[in-house]
Amino acid sequence: MKLSKRIAVTILSMAAYAQVAYAAYTYHDFIRNVINVLLKPMVNILFLAAVLFFIWGVIEYIAGGDSETAHTTGRNHMLWGLVGLAIMSSVYFILTILYSVFYTVL
Repeated sequence: MKLSKRIAVTILSMAAYAQVAYAAYTYHDFIRNVINVLLKPMVNILFLAAVLFFIWGVIEYIAGGDSETAHTTGRNHMLWGLVGLAIMSSVYFILTILYSVFYTVL
């Protein structure tokens, strides 16, 4: 019981200090920073990975020549590269919508 009271007091005091210390920093700014600093670069890296995976599949398909297994694996890599591109495009679109919502609401 005593330990839980200490934890509660510590959490409440940290929460009270955070509001005083970061009074000008709203949750809109926090969400904008998370989107701009963390999520958009991560989406860009995954978008690049999907493009590279697709290109790898194209190269595999062309370089396969007469081999049916090379054609199949190349086709599968191209398919999953396109799926990754579609997913990353929709995630980027959702992040753009979130950014515009939190950017205009102040």
